[in-house]
Amino acid sequence: MSRNVIISFIVFSSISTTALGQATQLLPDLITSPTPLRDNSIDYETIPGKKLLRLSNSSPNIGVGKMELRGGRILGDGKREVYQRIYLSNGSFVSRLAGIFEYHPEHKHIHFQDYAVYRLRTVTPNSGVGTIVASSEKVSFCLRNSVVYNRNLPGFNPKSEYKNCSSNIQGIGVGYADFYRKNLYGQWIDITDVAPGQYWIESEVDPLNRLKESNEENNIARSMVNID
Repeated sequence: MSRNVIISFIVFSSISTTALGQATQLLPDLITSPTPLRDNSIDYETIPGKKLLRLSNSSPNIGVGKMELRGGRILGDGKREVYQRIYLSNGSFVSRLAGIFEYHPEHKHIHFQDYAVYRLRTVTPNSGVGTIVASSEKVSFCLRNSVVYNRNLPGFNPKSEYKNCSSNIQGIGVGYADFYRKNLYGQWIDITDVAPGQYWIESEVDPLNRLKESNEENNIARSMVNID
């Protein structure tokens, strides 16, 4: 009898492994939309003595799967580990450590650290992209479905899932975008020491590659700006 039980167990284990081996990861794909970068302005008031270039920013998810973040171990000081949950084609999921949730006092809710960075670059001949002359600190974001980006993408869910800036779960669904307007705190590049002229505004989502995506080569977008 014992021998029969052992044989049955081995067969079951083999079937489970095969099933998992056939499952594929439904990965998200974050991009930066260039159009919101054109919504920019100069700010002399927020930080006395500083000249800030404010900009709007949008990061759509054009992948086949959700960008979903879930809170893990609480670290203290308003911080918590973050795991990216990746769904599989067989209905299961895997999780991987991705970074840190932290409380953002100016926005008064939970953000994911190091989500984006903004840069100002010179314009070279023939509208080429030159050197960095100024950049922001790495900007933290609350990931949520702010706006619909493309409802025709496979996997788009018309019932928006990610609406809140929770420390338990945040995300960007397929076909949605996380949109931050230029008036929000931190949406700027300090250009106090930048000479007048024409430049590229550059925004990069996930600059430290903390998040797993299907394409890591499309995270940057640019828009030209004239600074007087």
